[in-house]
Amino acid sequence: MRLYCIVLLAAAVFVAVAEASPLETDFRPSFLSQGGHIGRSLRVENAAEEMDDEEERIKIPIVDQITKYLNQKTLDYWLYRRKDPKEVWALLRLNGLKGRAHLNPRHEYYRTYLAMWKAAEEAAKNVDNIV
Repeated sequence: MRLYCIVLLAAAVFVAVAEASPLETDFRPSFLSQGGHIGRSLRVENAAEEMDDEEERIKIPIVDQITKYLNQKTLDYWLYRRKDPKEVWALLRLNGLKGRAHLNPRHEYYRTYLAMWKAAEEAAKNVDNIV
């Protein structure tokens, strides 16, 4: 017999023999509450107003620098591949934002790419005029 058949058979026998009733213990609570005030304060009323310092993000400058570098390299790659600004608009997922696109942080990358694209088009036009 194969090993997995033996393991499956052993598991089936264990399930068939095991009892489903809970184990009875002698556990008793250490105190009984009669519905009165326990004397415990959970600070629920002021929790929304207070700033919790423990959950603040720690800002690491190198992460921002790496992110900016990689985003710039992505824009350079799109310019190298001669992506149309409309394609970049879609790649940055600014499609459905309509009049609110300027509020999105990715819109800054679109404006940077648009300036790079216009400069590249102008340079290509000047090269064509020289030749």
